[in-house]
Amino acid sequence: IMRNVFIFTFLAIISLNSISAQNTDTVFMERKHNIHFSVGAPAMYCGLTYEYMFRHLNKITILTRTGVGLNIFKPSIGKEFDIHTGITVLYGNKPSKLELGLGLIHYFMENYDFEMEKNKLKYKLILYGLIGYRFEFKNNPTTIKIGITPVLVFNKDNKVFFPLAELGFGFRL
Repeated sequence: IMRNVFIFTFLAIISLNSISAQNTDTVFMERKHNIHFSVGAPAMYCGLTYEYMFRHLNKITILTRTGVGLNIFKPSIGKEFDIHTGITVLYGNKPSKLELGLGLIHYFMENYDFEMEKNKLKYKLILYGLIGYRFEFKNNPTTIKIGITPVLVFNKDNKVFFPLAELGFGFRL
């Protein structure tokens, strides 16, 4: 499944790149970098995400994203964190846009194994989708976003699906 997701993502980037190469009206906006703090998925609890504007075609903007998240609700900060990557597509005129995305969360959790008497790092691969709304202020680089992030967790024995929410605040640079 993960191999298919990577192949699909790669082919989508190549096809969008060829479409924009044929379009002479392709315009790159002046602010190509987004940094935002988010609570909820894909940062799982809270985190920092960096987005780079890959393409801008009329009403469609394609962003690549990467970030890190921490569980700040446990007393053992740093024992549970994630690295998330993905592609986000924004649709609409400024200032408000529909946000759709797809990506992967690499989730790490350190537990103490009493039988082996040492710390053990657990890893989970999580596939996420993103459906949301983003508001970009006109004369201000500030961005506010809200969305629903359904996730699919791949465990050894089974797959678990559940919805999460995302609330973010950031800046365009």
